[in-house]
Amino acid sequence: MMQMRLLNLRNLTRRPFTTANDISDISKARIDKFKNQTHELIEQVAEYHKNIASINVKPDAKRNFLRKLVSSTPPAEPVGWETIQAQIKDIIIPNNSHWQHPMYMSWFPSISTWPAIQGEILSRSINAIGFSWDSSPLQTELELLCADWYAQMMGFPDYFLHEKSPGGGMAMTSAGDSVLNLLIVARHRRNAKKPVIYVSDQTHVHISKCAKALGYETRVIPSYFDEISQNYPMNVSLLPLAIKKDIEAGLDPIFACGTFGTTNSTAIDPIQQIGQICKENNMWLHIDAAYAGSALVCPEFRHLFKGVEYADSIVVNASKWMGLGFCASYMFIRDKKWLGDCFTMDPDYLRKSDDIDLGSLQLAFGRDNRALRMFFYVSQYGVSGVQSMIRKHVELAKILENLIKNDDRFEFCTKREFALLVFRMKGDDQKTTELIGKLKERKDIFVLGTKLEGRPVIRLSMNSEYLEEEHIHRAWEIIASLA
Repeated sequence: MMQMRLLNLRNLTRRPFTTANDISDISKARIDKFKNQTHELIEQVAEYHKNIASINVKPDAKRNFLRKLVSSTPPAEPVGWETIQAQIKDIIIPNNSHWQHPMYMSWFPSISTWPAIQGEILSRSINAIGFSWDSSPLQTELELLCADWYAQMMGFPDYFLHEKSPGGGMAMTSAGDSVLNLLIVARHRRNAKKPVIYVSDQTHVHISKCAKALGYETRVIPSYFDEISQNYPMNVSLLPLAIKKDIEAGLDPIFACGTFGTTNSTAIDPIQQIGQICKENNMWLHIDAAYAGSALVCPEFRHLFKGVEYADSIVVNASKWMGLGFCASYMFIRDKKWLGDCFTMDPDYLRKSDDIDLGSLQLAFGRDNRALRMFFYVSQYGVSGVQSMIRKHVELAKILENLIKNDDRFEFCTKREFALLVFRMKGDDQKTTELIGKLKERKDIFVLGTKLEGRPVIRLSMNSEYLEEEHIHRAWEIIASLA
């Protein structure tokens, strides 16, 4: 048996190696195949977008539908491209919720513009893992450049720009990814043994979720209806007492979040006051501007962004209103050294350099090249193009606002600041609950219900790059007819 094994091994070693030219020929054939197939795929994608308004925004899908259409076991042999194209047409597209659809008015935007798609194609083609300057010089420097572009577009102070300060921005996967890193750094900076963080009852759940995963305590400060802003900011008067109680109990208050544009109603927390309290207690101030931060590209919204001078970090999701597609969350920090002190490791297999190694500024090691999407998008749209899309959504929101005002069956629950409307039916809450239920059953509109002060409300957001006035009138026609 041993002789047979040796014989087989000797036979294998006698096989001629494939020449470099042979490999090149095989690779060229694969590249040509990729090129032809991808041309066809781009045609399918283009047709999907051209015709997206003619299909329902929500699919007629039932749970566990996919295993009835696709085998539960992987294919033993390659599947033909024609089969995959048919699956795109018959399975993938029809069973998706269409977030680029003009009648997608739920949650917040997740706009994926053509330049962002082009940038993603190039990123996947290069597929460098940019953990250090040496691993991908272009990726590292482009990320720093594009983060500075974004910060300048939003009018951020210089201390959030790489070029002008120790601080700067990084492109992360999501707001949750960013906050997980920031919470770890906030604990490390204070050497806290029993960390506590502070949020509002309107703060997005990802903050508390990250704190829970890290074993931190979370204090939820109630919001209230503010007559001036006509929205639901944090009741900041309750924050000092909560901090004082935790200090007396031997805990370590390390972090508070102020939101610029909450998910439920785009409320703006009193960030300036929260910041002053954080400064007095040596706490980290984080600003969650995931949705509304991109509105700061338009100078007319910047007067709303108060208290940034106290911020240690800001997160803005460029995947939302900015148009970069998911995932692209920009995390800005006042001093990158805080990240480096916490996350830098020195294994022998990493070549050291004097440049910024982005993999040493986060918990994870590898980094995707998300900056190409920003580079392509801003280069092709310009700041003016970005502003135009945001302003168009705001103007369309005003049109719907007037339609709602003119129907005496409805009332607004909050003041509109950006491109989100929050309203309900007058009288018994059951009317609004029933209307939300009817809207949920519709496939031709995607609208979300939520609760404020325990009462049901409807929230409707301007989300699609393809959204036009005709879609606003159609949306209101549906809602009014169901009321």
